[in-house]
Amino acid sequence: MRKLWTVVPLLLLLCSVAQGQDANQYDKYDIVFAREVDGGTDLFLAQKSTGEVVRLTETPSRSESFPTWSADGRSITYMAHEEENAGVYVLDIETGEAKRVIPGFEGAIPSWSPDGRQMVLTDTDAGAIVIVDLESGEITPVPHEAERGSYATWSKAGPHLVFEGPGGIFRTDTDGKNTKKLSNTPDANEWPSFSRDGTLVAYGSGGDEEKNLWIVGADGTDARQLSKGLQFGDAYPAWSPDGTTILLTASADGKTGIYEINVKDGSTKRLLDGMMADMRK
Repeated sequence: MRKLWTVVPLLLLLCSVAQGQDANQYDKYDIVFAREVDGGTDLFLAQKSTGEVVRLTETPSRSESFPTWSADGRSITYMAHEEENAGVYVLDIETGEAKRVIPGFEGAIPSWSPDGRQMVLTDTDAGAIVIVDLESGEITPVPHEAERGSYATWSKAGPHLVFEGPGGIFRTDTDGKNTKKLSNTPDANEWPSFSRDGTLVAYGSGGDEEKNLWIVGADGTDARQLSKGLQFGDAYPAWSPDGTTILLTASADGKTGIYEINVKDGSTKRLLDGMMADMRK
């Protein structure tokens, strides 16, 4: 266990959250996502049942990406891309305060532990998956059995991770034990994400012309393709709390946006203009 950085205290108050807004009004919104605006990328909230959208951040000097709800639905973590203030931030929905908890780490997508005390992310300099304690700043490499790993996500159901590895998607425990390869297709396999109960894993698979969403059991059984005719890059699939649908950033028929895919039959519908969405608990 090493300590590569110190967790940074409160650096920024996101004024857009406090511009005459009562923080409790955000309780009705269940989707957080990013949208390109004014030459950058800011965060937005949406109410799935009505389609109502509200802007959450307004930071002209930098872009935010890959927002993810905490397990209790009270905070959002995201990556900020700016030369001086880049890093992983946590935004408290009730207070509107955002703090940089991990400086730097450009491109390392954070994923919460179930209790909200830790995050897993990729140390891009070392090419390793690491777990960060948000209170102490301690960093612990995950000594999994794959040759390398990236883009790990943490199961909300327990101490398990899924990640991209050589030739496929892998599952491992947070201590690096019980590593298992879950996917076996010849195409690129990426962006794995656990269902809320930890029994299924969604991931993207395909090539340059077409890439689609697949799901597989967390034990590596019963892999099946869900979508057809999609194309995406940084998709980061996000499961609904009840496990019946998955949100995905994708393009279909020339239209890029946030799509909802039905887990039972693979039916797809476009929900929002935006990208990198996550569902609240």
